[in-house]
Amino acid sequence: ALLRLARAFDADARDAVLAIGNTLRAQEEPQTGTRLVTEVWGYDYESLENNPAIKNVAVIGSGLTALDSITSLLKSSWQGKLACISGSAQLPKPHPLSYEKEKLKAAPPGDFVGKRPSQIMKTLRSLPGARGSDWPYAIDSLRHLTQDMWKNLSPQDRLRASQRYFNLWNIHRHRCDPSIRGLADAAIKSGRLRMIKARCTGLQADENGVTVSLQQGKTPGSERFDLVFKCIGVNYAVANNPLLTKLLNKRILKSAGNPYGIAVDGRFRAHESEGGIIHALGEKEQTATLRD
Repeated sequence: ALLRLARAFDADARDAVLAIGNTLRAQEEPQTGTRLVTEVWGYDYESLENNPAIKNVAVIGSGLTALDSITSLLKSSWQGKLACISGSAQLPKPHPLSYEKEKLKAAPPGDFVGKRPSQIMKTLRSLPGARGSDWPYAIDSLRHLTQDMWKNLSPQDRLRASQRYFNLWNIHRHRCDPSIRGLADAAIKSGRLRMIKARCTGLQADENGVTVSLQQGKTPGSERFDLVFKCIGVNYAVANNPLLTKLLNKRILKSAGNPYGIAVDGRFRAHESEGGIIHALGEKEQTATLRD
């Protein structure tokens, strides 16, 4: 494999591994000149202290990235009002204050692999402690099975799982520090932070604020905010990655049949020829989807 690099030299290798991870470029371009913030990780939250025009702020999304922005705002000198907008209006659950490893038991594969999403949920709820304070151990007992569970779902069940259970899985699996969640809970209790259960359908940003279009059930509406942080995570679409796009266009790689993946075999080989092998690694199925 001949690797052509941007710095005016090439590298020759027998095999190559695509391990591209997440990049800020995959999020989107910054909205310069407006009150819409898309590069939330590098934002100077303390800069809001002396800006009297910023009184009410919205955070779009309620995952870990959104919680980071909410926490940064609450810890800063800024004293305005906050709103968190998402379809679930649920923040990540906190880690247990102490983790007792002896409570963690690996779930048997036969109870979960090859099952439909509704069956998986029913079995998960029946695990010891799943409905009580020990629920983190029930969730963690599936860590060694999640890839096999996903690979054995039909395309229809993958779609069903994404639509019905994705948010529920995220808030339980991708947990936060208890003190961070406590800070957000206190802001909710005091009324400083509103949780709005709605789908964001549009953003109209200018130099004075952002109008957020909302869909709450069947009811459309909108709210105006002085500043909006867009915290919906990384867009994993292959089209956002120039390298993957070129390799797909040249038919060196094959699409997985969805916008988020490239096809690999059971050994994570995405391409094999006399010139070498291209492997593809990814933490999520969006980056490397197994061929049937």
